[in-house]
This record gives sequence, structure tokens and C-alpha cells, in this order.
Amino acid sequence: LLYIRMQNAKAMLRRTRKSIAEIAYMVGYHDPLSFSKIFRQKIGVSPLQYRNMKEEMLYNRETGEYLQHLY
Repeated sequence: LLYIRMQNAKAMLRRTRKSIAEIAYMVGYHDPLSFSKIFRQKIGVSPLQYRNMKEEMLYNRETGEYLQHLY
């Protein structure tokens, strides 16, 4: 369930202009701060940082994977 929530949140962060709080509620969190904390723990950056990253920054050269596909 957590994996699906994070995948949905990442997609919404990249494809919509919805606020972090709106996205948190849409993926099942009642507290946007809890969502942000868990997102940072699982993805490695805050939801806002993730939204603002350019495509090149999503690539992890060490693993050869894209951040948006991690976790």
C-alpha cells in the first residue's frame, strides 16, 4: 500500500499543480506533514524538491536508475 501511495504521489507531483496537502489527502494521508516525512524517507527528497527536480536530476548515476522509479 505504501509503495502504491508513493508512486501515485510522485505521478501527481510531476503531472499536476495540486498542492502538497491536496496530494497527501488524495493518496490517503490526513496529515500533510506526515506525508512529507514519509515521502522524504522513502524517496530521498521532499515532495516539493521532487516536484522541482529536472529530468536529468532524477537519474541516479550510481545505480543507473531514475529516482522516479525508485522505491
